[in-house]
Amino acid sequence: MVLVPRKVGFFHFGSDNRKMPDQLLEKAMEEAGGWPCLRESLIVLPEAFNIGVNYAKGCDPGSKPDFSPGIKGRLGEIAGRFECAFVAGLIVDGAERVPLSGAPSAVRPPSAAYFISASSCKRLSLKKGDDKTGFYVPSDEVVDSPFAFDQGTVSALICMDAVVGGVDPALAERQEKMRATVERLGGSCHIFCAPVNTDQYGTLGIAEAWGRAGFHVVVVANGRCGLHGVGPLQPGYFPSVIWIKGGDPLPFLARTNIVIVRPLDA
Repeated sequence: MVLVPRKVGFFHFGSDNRKMPDQLLEKAMEEAGGWPCLRESLIVLPEAFNIGVNYAKGCDPGSKPDFSPGIKGRLGEIAGRFECAFVAGLIVDGAERVPLSGAPSAVRPPSAAYFISASSCKRLSLKKGDDKTGFYVPSDEVVDSPFAFDQGTVSALICMDAVVGGVDPALAERQEKMRATVERLGGSCHIFCAPVNTDQYGTLGIAEAWGRAGFHVVVVANGRCGLHGVGPLQPGYFPSVIWIKGGDPLPFLARTNIVIVRPLDA
């Protein structure tokens, strides 16, 4: 890992406008203080950050999701400009694509999480769970690749794959294997990232569960705006969250785009 993070955070993608997501991200980063505030940060971007359409509505014949792999290079450029790095939930063209259900002429790639900096792009995970939106093909195999930096590790699971305590024994086994890999890699700061796009799975619960599992930092970045004005334990409360060991979770939920980071030594 080229960048050793001093801060962690998320891009909360809360606006209804999803077109040109790279530009919306850059704008939010400038509004968050730009390079002086964001350099040496690891920023988590939501699941399907790049597709340019409303994920919640699903992939119907009228939607035109953008699966261009060029977004990875674009995020690398932004990372270089701000001297930061991203863990991004992306659905991008690759070697394998399969027909979309009900649309024989259309194809869909997998949903993946990538670590992206100015000089590297590493796939961290492929999504196995099927949320029935139709935007991606679930992976047939487990692909989880936590990796080490000077002081610890970075890991990621996407949305429903990150939910702990469900009834799927295969998912529980997968999560346990990933935790074991992190322990073998060693280090004093284990960072777990969850790019999500959900109004179903409790994002605070995801953060708390992975904190209990031994991670020092958990960041959940949600691509749904949720319901403005609701609070914890109320229906519609699915915030983006930063949790750092020794502190309280920092949730954020609003119909806006915002980048929030916190220092690791806070």
